[in-house]
Amino acid sequence: MLNNINLQGRITKDLELKTSNTGVEILKFSIAVQRNFKDKTTNEYGVDFFNCIAFGKTAQFIIKYSSKGKIVTLSGNVQNGSYKKDDGSMAYTSDVIVKEIDVFTGNTKEEQSLNNQQSSLNDQDLPFWRMP
Repeated sequence: MLNNINLQGRITKDLELKTSNTGVEILKFSIAVQRNFKDKTTNEYGVDFFNCIAFGKTAQFIIKYSSKGKIVTLSGNVQNGSYKKDDGSMAYTSDVIVKEIDVFTGNTKEEQSLNNQQSSLNDQDLPFWRMP
């Protein structure tokens, strides 16, 4: 059985690193991923949003080298969960557990290509970073 996902998109909110009761650093964030096809009624590209979770050194790396609006390419696995809401009903979740991430921090060819499809960034020329 195989459970892998690879996504490329923009971080949607400001990042906030938290620490669990056991001392593990946890970063929950979401990314917006543009679809490869246009909607027939609006003639615009659709967007899907993915909830992501990173732990430990991966979470620290993301906090250090990324921020809201930055383009990231990540790989990981999908984890489904559920919880009981205050009203007693069940809520179901799907999260991407991040194992690897590339952060586009500058004006690379890959980012220029994405900027032609998505809104442009105003970043200075900085190197491309990768978290193994």
